[in-house]
Amino acid sequence: MKSIKKYLYALVFSPLLLTSCSDSFLEENNPNDQVPATFWINEQNALKGLSACYNPLRAETSGYYGGYKGTLHWQMRADDLFPTRGEEDFSWTVQNFTNTPETGVNVWDNMYKGIQFANTFIYYSDQVPMDETKKKQMQGEAYFLRGFQYFQLAKYYGCAIIRTLPQDIDPEQRTYSSYEEVLEQVASDFNTAKGLLPETRPESEAGRIDRGAAVAFLGKVYVWQKKFAEAKTEFESIMGRYNLVADYSW
Repeated sequence: MKSIKKYLYALVFSPLLLTSCSDSFLEENNPNDQVPATFWINEQNALKGLSACYNPLRAETSGYYGGYKGTLHWQMRADDLFPTRGEEDFSWTVQNFTNTPETGVNVWDNMYKGIQFANTFIYYSDQVPMDETKKKQMQGEAYFLRGFQYFQLAKYYGCAIIRTLPQDIDPEQRTYSSYEEVLEQVASDFNTAKGLLPETRPESEAGRIDRGAAVAFLGKVYVWQKKFAEAKTEFESIMGRYNLVADYSW
């Protein structure tokens, strides 16, 4: 009887002894520290990645009424705002047309966060198993947002470091590109977005970028490049599609 029990115990516990020798037995993915291989696996996560591309826009216009410390704050240089000098220390540099990566509240940093998020989405979203038409439209949004951030950098700083790949793929340091080179990158991104974005959006997607936005900004960057004929063509293609807000009271 004792011998039978010994055999039974051996049969029960031998599989555990065998599996404990495998390293994979202890390997688990941390759900709070995802990597590309575990994140870019479905449409739901792709939408989260795209939402991250939009997020820095809010940080760039932070402060009172959503625009006191960010890029909207720079309107103090014109007649749109009447600043109270000395109220905030950083406002003095803005009023004196001083633009550096340290000016204000790290607008430079937030622009590059947006670029990094867009680069990551553009690079990894191709591997997501989802409807291809919807995927291309989402990629169009990322191209637009990257172009928008580079356009801001060109306008406010005169130059920028161009990066078109996520830093985990291309970690090498880059030097500044010229104002003209940055505008070429901007035009390229807006043009790519123009070919991918939908003409219209359903009410449930109100606020998301459509093709008209890409066309308008492409025309605008052509003006900055002094390509006036090309700008005219882009602007004329969307004239009549959009109207001013009828009621400004809101």
